[in-house]
Amino acid sequence: MSRLLTLSTKIHSLTTTLSTHHTQTNTPQPSFSEDQPPIPSSPPPPDLLATQEALSEALEELYWLNQGPIGGVINKALASSVGLQFVLKGMGFGELAGRIRVEEKRVARLLRLAMTDHLFCEPEPGWVRHTSLTRALREVEGLRGWCVMYVEEMAPAVGKAVDAVAKWPESEEPNECGFNIANATRKPIFTFFSEDAPSRATRFKTAMAFHEHFPGLERSHVLTGFDWASLPHNATVVDIGGSHGGVSIELAKAFPKLNFVVQDLPDVIDEAGKDDVDGRVKFMAHDFFTEQPVKDADVYFMRFILHNWSDKYCVQILQALVPALKPGARILLNEQSLQPSSAVPPRYERWQRAADINMMAVFNSQERDETEWVELFRKASPRFELEEVRRTEGALLDMIVFTWK
Repeated sequence: MSRLLTLSTKIHSLTTTLSTHHTQTNTPQPSFSEDQPPIPSSPPPPDLLATQEALSEALEELYWLNQGPIGGVINKALASSVGLQFVLKGMGFGELAGRIRVEEKRVARLLRLAMTDHLFCEPEPGWVRHTSLTRALREVEGLRGWCVMYVEEMAPAVGKAVDAVAKWPESEEPNECGFNIANATRKPIFTFFSEDAPSRATRFKTAMAFHEHFPGLERSHVLTGFDWASLPHNATVVDIGGSHGGVSIELAKAFPKLNFVVQDLPDVIDEAGKDDVDGRVKFMAHDFFTEQPVKDADVYFMRFILHNWSDKYCVQILQALVPALKPGARILLNEQSLQPSSAVPPRYERWQRAADINMMAVFNSQERDETEWVELFRKASPRFELEEVRRTEGALLDMIVFTWK
């Protein structure tokens, strides 16, 4: 049987399974209608998620097989999110053009390209309305901001990543990457934002906060991804780069015998408020490149921190911890540990690799596999020993545990 027919049979079986599930559970069948709820009333069960993932894989493969090599390249280049900023109630092209002060013909051209990705629809000639996708952009807090940030910050930097590699082939500096070429600056991204583009800094911070709501990146995976209950009574967990303490506060509520210290830069801590959860979550201004002031803690936790830095700077961060560590102390990372292509579905592999290139383009940093994590910690000190890499079903990040021997 040809690959096309094999995929067709698989798609029929998977769609039947999904449709039957919605019928039996009395949940809405998937639709592009504006009436489609943007967020399900309850999380889908794991077996349904697996079916959806398998269907997406099959559909995508079939789509690109059908395009052929030339058509595939052209459509990949043209497939963009033009139209994300036109998130308004259904109206005529002319009225929409008047509101945003753009020529009607140009608005129509932009929107009709966006509609090929199911961003808006044209129920009748000259009339634009939301689909379920753009309704979500309008209603799901933070989603639109994240999309705009990606289109206007990440994508231009990624577009210059190859130029940056050619210009600085062995650099580990955060100001020698695609972002610098795209923005014609010698400053690292956060320095550039704070000094030259504060409105972009605010947008970036808001977009990063939305990460907490991404499927697979929810804080709930932190609660279940490590055996917090196994820590001793009154154990101290230092949340390094913990922002406003959202993760630590949830952990403190779930594990009442633990104490937390949330550390971040002074301006972030000033916004975080006072100590929380009966005094078991405290806040402390600290630059993680300087010596760790909290000595003999049981766990030093970092979520989404080291992937922002090249090996050179990660070693500095880890070595700044060393004077504070007692034997048996754990360094707990909530990061990706990249898996080989043979171990994960193609779509997940693509997500991993895209995340890695985003890090290269914006921070001159990287995502790492298990071997690279071990080598990185070994550079900082041979006393760091990998204890385990924990993977939780449905989580996009792993729990990577190192112990100080």
